[in-house]
Amino acid sequence: MRALYDTIGINYSDLRRPDPRIAADLESGEWERRYSQWLGLDECDVGYRLVTTQ
Repeated sequence: MRALYDTIGINYSDLRRPDPRIAADLESGEWERRYSQWLGLDECDVGYRLVTTQ
């Protein structure tokens, strides 16, 4: 199993694609309307999910 984890993510930056729905939600303000409760948090435990932004 460890060998599998060592290969996860290799070349991810070459394979990932932006999700146009997220860009549209950010542009229109829809994301803020839906998820504004997240904006004031200093921290949040979301389990094993990694969320990044540029």
